[in-house]
Amino acid sequence: MRYLIGLLLLLSMLCSCQSSKRDKSVYHPVECAEFRLPLDTISLAECIANVSYIPLETPAEAFIYEADKVLVDDAYIYIADLRGDKIVVYDNEGKYLYCLDKKGNGPGEYLEMRNFTTDGERLYLIDNYHHKVFIYACKDGAFIGTKDMPLVADDLAYLADGKFLLGMMPMSERNMPHSNHLLFVVDADFQIIGRLLPYDPDERVPFAPLSFFTSDDDNVYFSSLFFDGFTAVPRSHPDNLYHIAVDFEKKIPADIRGNSNEIDKGGYQYLASTPVCCGNYWAADVLAGDYIQTCVYDRRRQRFMGNSETNAAGILFFPKAGYQGKFISYLADMEIYKELMSAGFPKADAKAEKSLMDEGAVLIVYAMK
Repeated sequence: MRYLIGLLLLLSMLCSCQSSKRDKSVYHPVECAEFRLPLDTISLAECIANVSYIPLETPAEAFIYEADKVLVDDAYIYIADLRGDKIVVYDNEGKYLYCLDKKGNGPGEYLEMRNFTTDGERLYLIDNYHHKVFIYACKDGAFIGTKDMPLVADDLAYLADGKFLLGMMPMSERNMPHSNHLLFVVDADFQIIGRLLPYDPDERVPFAPLSFFTSDDDNVYFSSLFFDGFTAVPRSHPDNLYHIAVDFEKKIPADIRGNSNEIDKGGYQYLASTPVCCGNYWAADVLAGDYIQTCVYDRRRQRFMGNSETNAAGILFFPKAGYQGKFISYLADMEIYKELMSAGFPKADAKAEKSLMDEGAVLIVYAMK
């Protein structure tokens, strides 16, 4: 009898340990994309149904240095220069509406524009210096109010039903307390109601993009150097998140993922940006060797595709957003446009070319097959 009880206790302990190990391993991919060089540079052009342009009106106050984040919905286009603490808002035909540029200490002014999102009616902006979310009307940028932030966050995205996703990236150079989770679900008052993606607080990543959330109609996407791949968080049921792995030919070893010098010296392959998803495709910047290249993964054919170096007819200029089966790219350089054109890239209409010529910008819209 004692033997039986002891055996049961041992089995119970073993099961508990296995369960604990499973709980700590948070990345169980449902899909794995195999990355091998050289990439298929023929099929990408065949996946693009057509290319069109949206010229963006660019008055002096709308000038930005870099489009760090682009969001597109049924009514508006938002272009954020996060380092310049500015968001320029257009209608969906590219007509300039207003510029959110309110850095300061006055009413409705922020000290930092760490990141932003919208729910279609309101625009939400993280200011970690004030420990608040600043809220503005999407239609005209009018200040509405603030909400207290429950933690220091690097990115946010609207989910559904008044809920938001906050992301915190534990960076190696940060001297600040860290939670043991990377993602947080918050309610309309920005109170934490869920914690996702646990990690060891002693682990840090050496670098991260300014904005590491992308989204489509159904999901918010997140990636980091903790994992070779990315995570999809369903808007309506964030607890049902799932992971897509990337099997790189030369992946970063687990023991140096927090060491930028070792990563740089090794010439490893990894996602340099969170993928932008569009129907059966997702696109991301991939560091492979000494340079970054835009890669597109076709989920139906299960293959990575890259841009041709000799024929620009089917080039995908790195997309900033995905919207209703389309990739959206941002271009604000006439010389780059001319180079693409000379290699066969689809020609823009006169209005779009004039916008580029006048030091403005255009959105390139890729309708995918």
